[in-house]
Amino acid sequence: VLFLCLLVMFLFLFFDMLDTVSPVSVSSEGTLTDDWEPSNLYFSDTEIFVPAAFSTLNKNSAHALFVRATYLVCHRLISSWKTDLNVSLAALELLSGLARTHIRETDALECKRAVKWLCDYIMYQCWRPPPAHSKDLHSSIVAAFQCAEVWLVAHPYLLQDKDTLHTALEVVELGISGTKSQGKPGETIKMKDEKELKPVSMRVRDAAESLLTVILEQVGYFPSPCGAESLSCLLDEIALVKYCNSWRDENATQAMAVSKFRYFVLENSIVLAL
Repeated sequence: VLFLCLLVMFLFLFFDMLDTVSPVSVSSEGTLTDDWEPSNLYFSDTEIFVPAAFSTLNKNSAHALFVRATYLVCHRLISSWKTDLNVSLAALELLSGLARTHIRETDALECKRAVKWLCDYIMYQCWRPPPAHSKDLHSSIVAAFQCAEVWLVAHPYLLQDKDTLHTALEVVELGISGTKSQGKPGETIKMKDEKELKPVSMRVRDAAESLLTVILEQVGYFPSPCGAESLSCLLDEIALVKYCNSWRDENATQAMAVSKFRYFVLENSIVLAL
């Protein structure tokens, strides 16, 4: 049934994209610009506007199809499909397949947007009123976490982007605790040690923790001094302090960064640094 749903959705996307009109957003140097806003976009059954430089792409190329399909599915997912859980699951499965697709010229900006839209979908579903919460809703949230995980593993360079990393960590915090420390503009920031852990469900919390594990394993992973096959991580105290915006000294030493951390031992087997 899932295969048939994916096949029907792909055919729908393919024929829909053949009739799309795509405006170009290109800078004077010929590079992609990111000057669009979701609120300025609209959808209909015959028109879908895609903010990519398709004038420089072959309309029938794999690259163009990848960008169009990713853009269309993501926007439908956070607009008209977000309330239909069965369609959402099929769309997330399709996005996972697109993430694993190996294309020579992958659009980095489109991949970044895909992760951002997946995080927006997770936030919307988590913040729905209590009567709307059900096992099916939680299954869609778990699937979205798993889909985001696939994108970050398939495109590890995304974690080198500060905005993408911040967005991913925000939804991880939301999935684990049920709220975000930094809410809407103007709201008081709630420190993490003051928050009461109320995850949407235990399955959602486990999915968020799995995504957090992938992030910590992937950030700074390659190139590794021990080679590409080593199961290590180059993320250290200096990198964490810089990511937290609490360090402005470019010449920070390891000793100076370590002084900002506290270390604890859990169950005589795990060293936890805070």
